[in-house]
Amino acid sequence: MNRYAFTLPAALVLLMTSLTGSATAQLARLVAVKTAAADVIVIQAETAPDAAAPSQAPADWAVDGATPLAVGRGSVPSNQAINLGAFYPVTMFHSYYLVLPNRLSVGRTYSIRTPFGQTTLAFNDAATLCESLKVNQEGYWPRGRARYAVFGAFLGDLGSRKLPELPTYRVRSLVTGEDVARGVATYWGDDTPSRKVGTGEYIYRLNLAQAPVGGPYVVIVDGIGRSHPFSISAAASEHTSFVHTRGLYHSDHPRAVGQAHLIAYDTDSTNHYGFLSGPITGKPRPMRGGYHDAGDFDRQLTNLQVPAWMLNQYEAFPAGFTDGQFDLPESGNGIPDWLDEALWGVALWESLQDPDGAVRGGVEAQRHPTYGQVDSSTDNLVYRTYAKDAPATAMSAGLFAHAARLLAPFSKTRSEQLLARARLAWTWLEAGPQAELRPAQRMYAALHLYLATGLAEYHEAFLAAARYLITNTTWPEVYNPRYWNFSSLNGGQVFAPYFFAYLITDKPADAAVQAGFRKILKQRADEVLANVAAMPYPIGPVGGLGYGAGTNQGRYAEPLILQYRLTPDLKYTDAVSQMADYTLGLNPLGQCYVTGLGAHPPSSICQLDSYLPTLAGKAPVPGIVVYGPSADASGAVYQKAVWSQVYPAWYSLPEQRRYCDGWSLINSNEFTVHETMALNICMYAFLAGQK
Repeated sequence: MNRYAFTLPAALVLLMTSLTGSATAQLARLVAVKTAAADVIVIQAETAPDAAAPSQAPADWAVDGATPLAVGRGSVPSNQAINLGAFYPVTMFHSYYLVLPNRLSVGRTYSIRTPFGQTTLAFNDAATLCESLKVNQEGYWPRGRARYAVFGAFLGDLGSRKLPELPTYRVRSLVTGEDVARGVATYWGDDTPSRKVGTGEYIYRLNLAQAPVGGPYVVIVDGIGRSHPFSISAAASEHTSFVHTRGLYHSDHPRAVGQAHLIAYDTDSTNHYGFLSGPITGKPRPMRGGYHDAGDFDRQLTNLQVPAWMLNQYEAFPAGFTDGQFDLPESGNGIPDWLDEALWGVALWESLQDPDGAVRGGVEAQRHPTYGQVDSSTDNLVYRTYAKDAPATAMSAGLFAHAARLLAPFSKTRSEQLLARARLAWTWLEAGPQAELRPAQRMYAALHLYLATGLAEYHEAFLAAARYLITNTTWPEVYNPRYWNFSSLNGGQVFAPYFFAYLITDKPADAAVQAGFRKILKQRADEVLANVAAMPYPIGPVGGLGYGAGTNQGRYAEPLILQYRLTPDLKYTDAVSQMADYTLGLNPLGQCYVTGLGAHPPSSICQLDSYLPTLAGKAPVPGIVVYGPSADASGAVYQKAVWSQVYPAWYSLPEQRRYCDGWSLINSNEFTVHETMALNICMYAFLAGQK
């Protein structure tokens, strides 16, 4: 029995069954009966914290009175309560794989004895869910020419299953009950050998390109089972974009927050990524806008990239954005909602600009809020600003000028105010500590001041930095969307908003500089194209899994999207649409890595505004893209309390399978707006906007 006092959600009813006359009782709840292959039944059960997993000894199981040939098991945490002292209670989810001597027969009802009670399976391949079938659980982009489901069977500690023959499949409409497409799966290959970013599966692809636009559909593999429902439609793409974009609005820094977040006290701290508890050097300043960096309430320098990416996306594809599109408080003001949301991100840096033009490097408190006790409306920590900062000032100058130019057709007054802020920031930089400023940051500011004013002095400053950066190959002063962090941002990494507008401007431009950046962009795009074609699942060119590298496909899609703007070749959009499928369920775990989307989204994320609603039986805040699979596991007690309960053991699993729910597993279930959300938001907005 559980030796800790613990209250489970009301929905978790526990069944107690005595095993073979033993006085020991096991706590378990039957969750589902599925299939994994033509001869494999999957029994899924949930156990309370600190309860042992039910037995997987074949003798303790029976199907129609016969002992299975083998019983495999895979176990992961499925939910987590707040910590009780040193104990971080997690509810466990167990999958038992019953291997039968014969294939399942359609129309037959199987009686199944488990260690925690009796159940049945009325097998119907058109109705019985097969966990080995993975699809985009929301909907495929209707214009994509490369759409597919994947069959890959992984049976816990029994490993992967290769099929004896290529299976046949059907795509069935759930509206009419008719089959709209048929086919034979193709064998992609063996991905079971241990390798970096592996899946551990024998991969079979089921082509969905012949299925017509519409839905909802399911894929049925004959004699095995069906997939989760999905659609192929513009409406599904638009809904996916809507949920992702609103994730910025109502999760990270909502328009209405507690009083503690509406003011900040100035400090002279230059520790731009640490807690702030030093002396206050100024009066409280009103704060508005921006995004909480992650699951707590700081607002960091990395957040500068979020509105920059959004502005860049709008400039490249303005026709995809309208007023009222995302149901924001600002909807109806005559400005496209996408710009309104970007302007909310810009507003933080307006709040942090001093009268002399300098911009401070972000906002932080003396510690993190106590998890599970407060949300953004009740947090009462004292928030302070970092010191004036040259990189923050340069990037803010670029941001202000970029926003001013794009906003000019909608609000001349607001546009002029932002441009004045940009010029004031530039003046401070010109008179300030140039040693702290990297060429990329200066290039960003100069580019957008030039495009907003047409003045030669800004153009010359842009060209001086650009000529260096198009030939430089030393990290981090390069355009490499595969990876970035605070250090590379601060150290002068090049981002697309720093140069892309120069490639499409109608103002006088240097042809050699344009050609240099076009070459770099195409090179990055072609690298992604090659990777998408080579990988069993469309994860993108991941160097290593961790901190969103496996769930932020938007970072890999960005050069493809921008290259498509320059050269509208459908091979680029095909690759983008495939990568967009990955976080929505087309991955080895069949896991949607975005809250509020798909049949199997995260249920226990690390976000203060989600924990209390989750405890009350509600879903987490929608639109959050979690970090997802992580190759490495943290040794921190609160993280190990979750990942150490995974079975088979974490480090024995293929890397793309190293994920589970549990809010204190930060490496998998936290997020940041710049690492996991912003570029995914741009990717899904691009697809939704391509009619």
